[in-house]
Formats: sequence, structure tokens, C-alpha cells
Amino acid sequence: MLLRPTAKTALLLAAMSLCAQGVFAAGLDVTTEHRLRAVSYSRTTVLPGSSGQRSFLSQSTRLGLTIKNIDLGPARGETQTLDIVLKLRAVGVQGSTTPLAGPFDRAAANYPSTAYTPFFENAALVAHRLGGIPWTITFG
Repeated sequence: MLLRPTAKTALLLAAMSLCAQGVFAAGLDVTTEHRLRAVSYSRTTVLPGSSGQRSFLSQSTRLGLTIKNIDLGPARGETQTLDIVLKLRAVGVQGSTTPLAGPFDRAAANYPSTAYTPFFENAALVAHRLGGIPWTITFG
């Protein structure tokens, strides 16, 4: 994605203003995972009149981002921090000669999309020592 010079300037100014206000994060974790499997089943005569042969490619991709230790300032002498966690996932089935039929359609029904379009798998806010109390609260 190419950004116009004005958009680049605006993003740079926004990042600089956040740093000037004292908002800092101690770390950024990026995790990725990709799995591609060739799957072939035989003798799956669940439906009458079917050949019982099923072959397809199954793929799953994950992207996780975690911004750690965002400083929220002091409270009661304790430093409050926040973590933001976001995990995206895409699953897909390709190369099948027929639409997914039983029993495979029941497994595919567990996902919001099997067309290899990303969806939110997890999202969370984790607050550490919020209000100066020695606890960790997770929202999400």
C-alpha cells in the first residue's frame, strides 16, 4: 500500500505527538503461523451414491500483534501499564472437486469464513496494576 506524502506526513506527526505526550510502549510482539495440508480421505461413504473419495488443500494462517507495556502513568505510587493483543486468522479449503459435505461441513461451520478471508480470532486489553492495585485485569 503506497501512501501519499500528505498521509505519510500525517502519520509521522501523529506518532511524534504521541511520543511527545509521554505515551510509550516497551515492546511489540509479532507472531505468524501458516499451515498448508494436502488432505485425502477414502471410503467416506456418508452420503448414499457418493464415491467416498475426498481430496482438498486445507490452509490456515494466523497473524498476532501484541503491543506491550504501554505506560498509563502512576497511580498510588504504582506504574500502570496496558497490553493490547490482536490475533487475526484466515482458513480456507481449495482444490476440492465438490462442495464440503458431511462430515467436513460440520467442522467448517465452526469458522465465520472458510473462503480464506481474515477474521478476528482473539482481541484483548490487559491492564497491569490498574488504579495502583497489584492485579492484572484482562478484557476480551
